[in-house]
Amino acid sequence: MFRIWIVLFILCLMLLSCSEDSNPSEPAPEHFAITIHLLPDTIKGIVGTTQEVSFYVDLKRDDGTVVKGQTVKFTDATGIGLVTPDELVTNETGEATAKYSVEMPADETASRIIAEANNRTTSASVTLIPIDRPWSMSVHVDYPVLFIEDNNPEETEINVTVINSDGLAVPGIHIGFSLDPERNPEIIGSVIASAITDSSGRAKSTFRTFNSTGVAVVTARVEEPGFEENIQSWTGVEVRRKSISTLTIDLDRALLRISQVASRDTVYTVGITAVVMDSDGQIVQDAPPIQYSTSHGRIVDGALHFNPAIDMENNESITILVQAIIHLYHLSANREIQVHVNNDLPILTLSSDRYAIQADGSGGSHANLSLALATASGLPIPGKEVIIRGSGNCIIQSPVLTDSMGIATAVFDDMGESGLVSVFAESEYGNSDSIEISIQENWVEVTHIDLFVENTTYDPLNIDSTKVRAVCYLENGFPVPGGNGVYFEAEHGQISSRHVLIDARNGSAETYYKPRHGGLDLISAYVMNLHNFAYSDTIAVNVLSGLPNRLRLQAFPNE
Repeated sequence: MFRIWIVLFILCLMLLSCSEDSNPSEPAPEHFAITIHLLPDTIKGIVGTTQEVSFYVDLKRDDGTVVKGQTVKFTDATGIGLVTPDELVTNETGEATAKYSVEMPADETASRIIAEANNRTTSASVTLIPIDRPWSMSVHVDYPVLFIEDNNPEETEINVTVINSDGLAVPGIHIGFSLDPERNPEIIGSVIASAITDSSGRAKSTFRTFNSTGVAVVTARVEEPGFEENIQSWTGVEVRRKSISTLTIDLDRALLRISQVASRDTVYTVGITAVVMDSDGQIVQDAPPIQYSTSHGRIVDGALHFNPAIDMENNESITILVQAIIHLYHLSANREIQVHVNNDLPILTLSSDRYAIQADGSGGSHANLSLALATASGLPIPGKEVIIRGSGNCIIQSPVLTDSMGIATAVFDDMGESGLVSVFAESEYGNSDSIEISIQENWVEVTHIDLFVENTTYDPLNIDSTKVRAVCYLENGFPVPGGNGVYFEAEHGQISSRHVLIDARNGSAETYYKPRHGGLDLISAYVMNLHNFAYSDTIAVNVLSGLPNRLRLQAFPNE
């Protein structure tokens, strides 16, 4: 029984203790929000430099009222940077301001700032983006000399390149530009104060002149927070009054010779130099901008680039007009470049071992064609494709390829029909040659040819060609009864019909000849037999001066 009372007594004490802990007079914990402001998402800086940013937090209840006098603690959860002070009490507006400082790492890193008040926390992340440490810079000015007129300012671009110790471009660097007061006692211009290097490590500024002359020294330096090394460079810009008076053009050559052997899609260049002189006849080294133009081709980096495949319509000679203009002075100069096409097409010669074959169809009698391709100077051209074709009634191997001696061969065969076939050969250079091959069913062997010239005198102002007649004979002395054809040739004059069929009635063939000029000429005729040729005697034609406006034509066999 006594033990039961002890247990009840202990339970009562426990109930009283619980009653005291739940005293309704003690206030409950406050509910409010913590917000971080002005802390950037990223911080950029040169590796090893210390970067600082300020930020603040505010505490507000759910009803929007501020929380004053509340302690706020700050930490960098990643331990990379430092928040100072690390503990603050909110002011009358419920705000607390702190500063975050960090030494820039070598690699891109993320840090996290935590703010804590009354067991409540919030955080914000900051990405640290490092910039390579600059090692040196160079400065270049587009126009180191500017020429001005009254009330007409000029400007030029200032370019800076920043590199690291490995010689690589450093992007994202702030560059400050200024006119050095110690080197510029007289202010003659202005410069844009700052720029940031791009992905190629370059930054640009602009120098603009006033209405004064002299030399301005533009200084560029690295201006990055926390970077204490003095990396700078400078350049000078001279400002002069305009005194330019003449402009001329010099060419490294005034004649272009276009080869027909070379590829038409070949670029020929001509160097162009503009010479600017002042009123005293002195060459102006740093002239203002010069604009070039050309009637054919295009001008790139001070040279004319001419491509016949694009800039010429045909192979006729042309004249290129090159012009230089200085708009600032209203000066211009012109030069001509002559373009001539060389007469250097290769020589293509087509021949055959037989110029007459039997009309016996494919596989029977045939002719072996041979062609030679050589340069204009006679050197063989190997490895070139040549197309051979006939006018009809034949079979020809084509295309063929020239060998190391510039020679190619092909077989000519008939299709069983009589006729005279013209055979043409053409190379990739566009040049060609042709021959004729006679195909007959029944061949008559010509053994002798007599050649005659009909007229001996005519008026050269009204040239009526003189008749040339060839009479062909068999071995037995009888006239040829047709079938074959006669070929006529003249060394200088003109033959109206080079190939004429023999008239079966009298064994003759006729054509016409006229001289091109006075002097000695030679006329001959020949017949292609199946296995050989028959030739006439050569007739020498001498065109002499006769009566006024008349010529006397004398013809006689060449014995």
